Amino acid sequence: IAAAERYTLYDSRWAHLFMLSFLAFVSDWVCFATAANPGAFSSATGRDPAEIIDLFLLCNVASCFLFTDIAKAFGLQRVMVAASVLMTAGCFLRSG
Repeated sequence: IAAAERYTLYDSRWAHLFMLSFLAFVSDWVCFATAANPGAFSSATGRDPAEIIDLFLLCNVASCFLFTDIAKAFGLQRVMVAASVLMTAGCFLRSG
């Protein structure tokens, strides 16, 4: 491996991986718990619950394809913090 391609591995990477996995779990839980009651979701938002599930799954697939490139470009810590902020904001917006 060339000197420019050496990676520094930090012990905190496991904490970051756990945080990403936990936030993804919470995000999935909130999405499917919200859309699981179609009547309440439709009356609160005026939209079909299938739309939010489709959008959620589309965003999940797109982010999975782009994650490695984004993490390589900006660094894992910055990406994790940004993802945490976006997921927190999304939870607040969904909560009303």
